[in-house]
Amino acid sequence: CSENLIKALESSEGDDKLTKRILTLFGDLITDLELHPGANPRGEMKILNTFTSDKVCQKSLEAMNSNTSLRETALRTVHALAGKCKRWKSKKVKEAVNRVMTSFYDDGLDPEELSE
Repeated sequence: CSENLIKALESSEGDDKLTKRILTLFGDLITDLELHPGANPRGEMKILNTFTSDKVCQKSLEAMNSNTSLRETALRTVHALAGKCKRWKSKKVKEAVNRVMTSFYDDGLDPEELSE
């Protein structure tokens, strides 16, 4: 199932709605696993490793260059992935996050209000 989601994410280029849904799901699952660990740590680690694959990490960063709605979702997903994506260089991720935050201000949005 997780491999199918990753394939759907890879092939979702141009379909912001699908990309947004998949990134939201990944971010929510990763956050939930961290906040509410269960009785099967090995299974949870397998899920976490799948959802923090290079493909998912890269697609999350790429989505930060999309429309405002998708950028917000990508930003949340990148936050959930922070520290888990092995190939991410923290300087590059910080630059991408700063670019998105600046774009929110440029679009007349208050990033504090996006979560409401």
